[in-house]
Amino acid sequence: MGTLASVFISYRQLNDAQRLRVRTFAERVRGCGVEVVLDQFFKDAHPGGPDEGWPKWSREQAKASPRVLVIGNTPWFRCFEGTEDPGVGLGAACEAHNLYQRFYDRSQKNDFMRVVYFDAADLSNMPLDLKGFDRFHTEDHFNEIIAWLGGSTPGVPPATVSTATLTWPARCATFVPNMANRHDEFAFFADTLCGATPQRATLVSAGTDHGKTKLVAEFHRYGREVLGDQGCAFVDFKGRGTVADIWDTLSLDLGSRLPGLTDRSPGKLREGLRSGTDPLLFSFDTFEQATDEARDFVEKHFLADLGRTNAMRLLIAGQPHAMPDPRKAAWEAHARRFDLGNIPDPQPWVDWAARAYPLIPASSVITIVAVSGGAPGTIANQLSTLGKYSAAQLKALGL
Repeated sequence: MGTLASVFISYRQLNDAQRLRVRTFAERVRGCGVEVVLDQFFKDAHPGGPDEGWPKWSREQAKASPRVLVIGNTPWFRCFEGTEDPGVGLGAACEAHNLYQRFYDRSQKNDFMRVVYFDAADLSNMPLDLKGFDRFHTEDHFNEIIAWLGGSTPGVPPATVSTATLTWPARCATFVPNMANRHDEFAFFADTLCGATPQRATLVSAGTDHGKTKLVAEFHRYGREVLGDQGCAFVDFKGRGTVADIWDTLSLDLGSRLPGLTDRSPGKLREGLRSGTDPLLFSFDTFEQATDEARDFVEKHFLADLGRTNAMRLLIAGQPHAMPDPRKAAWEAHARRFDLGNIPDPQPWVDWAARAYPLIPASSVITIVAVSGGAPGTIANQLSTLGKYSAAQLKALGL
């Protein structure tokens, strides 16, 4: 059986128990048809160690290996960030430095390195630079590790790598969101649609009167702008949406662009999403009103598969109590959740009103924001009402 590539395992040698744990994991990986480069294996084959010395050997593996698995824990992360005490963990420090340089040279596009961990507590001090990428538990996610490496677990066919090219659209510089503030949320969403971030799902959670509906509408409008109408599907679960509603909407919005829609085959749908080369946006709104079966369908066939569907982008919005929580899921690295609150700063509202309702004085906007406590829905409704007035009518009201 062929392999996709060899993998180098980088780790901090903390004690004998740690070394044994790493070796046991490496032997499992090697047993799945993956060539594993590990210092312990090299030492077995070369009792005298590398002729060039361990520091250079470590640097070269970190520089040249097409795949790298990092055994994540706080000591290794300190090496990666350059905060470890001088003279401590020198081998891991050499490796981490070169891995960071590779990461930096590729403008933080990471197609070569993933973090694996033995215990959840090992990730408590993970550097921000690494949090945006998948990390795998050595037991719970072992099959996913092997799939990424191109090996084969018992009963699972060898992984294949698509050679098709995925072309992302450019950011639309002329698009101006018709809303106040929410700049961070919009910038993140726009980045996902042009492939500028490894994350693939935007989750928007908000209670009543926080502007979720407007934000989702602007997100989807931007999606249609950069991906085209045939690249976007919008499922609104309002009124107790069902799985049948999902299939109906996908068939209507995407037509023949995805296999499995006609015969409603989840398996074919997943295969189509995994092998797709055209970016597609799937939006699911009013998530709290979906049936339990429909929410489970979205989580099982879309969210859970984020790591394997390079061309798929998701937007899910709803009330807080019904929203999926990335922090409790294996797909955490591929999603970001935004919990919307009030916008008490009047300046974004003044700026927006100047574009949308230029006749309304800034002083009136500031007063509305203050009285409402920054509630987006209330402010937008008040400004919309005043926006229907003429200059003379506003003047008669003392505005």
